[in-house]
Amino acid sequence: MVKGKTAPELPKENYSQPTKGSVPGTTRIETLNLGGIEGASKWMYVVGTEFDAPILNKTVQGSKDYVAGDNISVNMDDIILLLATDAEAE
Repeated sequence: MVKGKTAPELPKENYSQPTKGSVPGTTRIETLNLGGIEGASKWMYVVGTEFDAPILNKTVQGSKDYVAGDNISVNMDDIILLLATDAEAE
C-alpha cells in the first residue's frame, strides 16, 4: 500500500458522465475541463473492478492518457477511475 495524502475528489462540473461509446464494449466521456484543478495539465483513466483511493502526487498504476470523446474499453462490472494529472502523470 502506498502511503500519502488521498487526492481530492474531482469536482463533478469538470467532467460529464460516461456515455455509450461508438463501438460495442466501450464507453466515453465527452466533456472534460481542467479549469480550477490545481496543477493538472491532462486527463488519465484506469479501468478495473476495485481501486484504492488515489494518492496525491503519485502515479496510479495502469493509468492511460485520455482525450474527451475517445472510446474506453470496459466490461459490465468495470469501474472507470478518472484522473486529472500533471505532465508526469501524478
